[in-house]
Amino acid sequence: MLCQKGFTFIETLISLSVLSLLLILTVPLVSSTVKSQEKSLFLKTLQSDILYVQNYSLGIREYRTKLAFHKTFYTVHKNLTESPITRKLPEGWEVERSMYHTIYFLNGTIGSAGTIRINTNEGHVLKIIFPLGKGRCYIVQE
Repeated sequence: MLCQKGFTFIETLISLSVLSLLLILTVPLVSSTVKSQEKSLFLKTLQSDILYVQNYSLGIREYRTKLAFHKTFYTVHKNLTESPITRKLPEGWEVERSMYHTIYFLNGTIGSAGTIRINTNEGHVLKIIFPLGKGRCYIVQE
């Protein structure tokens, strides 16, 4: 009696095609998850930078600490002696051209309140609102 072990060529092709189909279906799901995590991480980093600059300004009396928003990035300026920290916006995001803005803090209080509008690559608009006073900003999606 001859006993064959292993798979036939047809069985191997069928199992590989099923595996390929599963991989093709999962790639878009992973891609959208990565993009949503990138957005979430950017917003958390932005809020952390705002809190950092605000808290740093509590101990500095002679300099204003600030966040300067540009078209595809923003910078964090602690004082005049250190170079600023630059943070890039996620790919495809832009600060509205007419809304380039600098947010100042002096002794923990915002010196220039305002709203920054950021257009996302998904067609949404994020409004970052900086109210007057010692409160931090809040983010609203239109």
